[in-house]
Amino acid sequence: MPDTTSELAAHGAQPTALMIDARDVRKRFGTHEVLRGVSLSVARGEVVAVIGPSGSGKSTFLRCLNHLETIDSGHIAIEGETLVSTDSQGRSHYAPEAQVRRICARTGMVFQHFNLFGHLTVLENLIEAPLVVQRTPRQTAIARAEQLLAKVGMAPYFADHVYSGHEMPRSKPFPDVYLAAAKALNADPAKCLVIEDTMTGVQAGVAAGATVWGYFPADQGHATAEQLLEAGAACVFGDMGDLPAMFDAVRRSAASASAGDVDEHDLR
Repeated sequence: MPDTTSELAAHGAQPTALMIDARDVRKRFGTHEVLRGVSLSVARGEVVAVIGPSGSGKSTFLRCLNHLETIDSGHIAIEGETLVSTDSQGRSHYAPEAQVRRICARTGMVFQHFNLFGHLTVLENLIEAPLVVQRTPRQTAIARAEQLLAKVGMAPYFADHVYSGHEMPRSKPFPDVYLAAAKALNADPAKCLVIEDTMTGVQAGVAAGATVWGYFPADQGHATAEQLLEAGAACVFGDMGDLPAMFDAVRRSAASASAGDVDEHDLR
């Protein structure tokens, strides 16, 4: 079987197009050289895993490929377009800004620690890149986001109740998205529960008149427990696994309330 470009040409076949072509990439942070002449070629349709111990430079290399980090020297091309090259003096030269933006618009990255926009909803996080980077029409982006929610099994949790600040006159910390959600559910905002992990989100929920619980996952949160409480959260928690017990506690409290005008359906 031919396995080189020249052999493929001799057989009348077209060489496999390279999606990523990185050669002799070097990157240094101060005196610490993280990438020492790393090369990688990925053809269209290939799935490649880069494996190594923590701190070996895997994430830095990926960030260099999509221009979240700049390299000291080397060559990187995406789908045949040169992102950066190095001259004979060892100086790296990036493509013009317009070309860089065009190249980077074709790349994506799933971050190790999510890097979600804390002031946006799930749907808003999903449609932000298509809207801003790829200029996808809003309804097309929303339809695709809903397909993705269904693909990962999250759609049943939302049903037809997915709301976006992009569709509201004002985004967080204004309460518009929560007021719209409560109205669509035919629920009194004062009997709704909002779970938020940002100060602006907590402020939006409080402004809507809802009860807000602050969520601060360890090492991944957008705000500390103290900040969420200061913003108006009624309580805070750090593990989604705690929610069932917290809900049960609320229901038991409601059941024992002497007024009798609060039941388990009051918390939505």
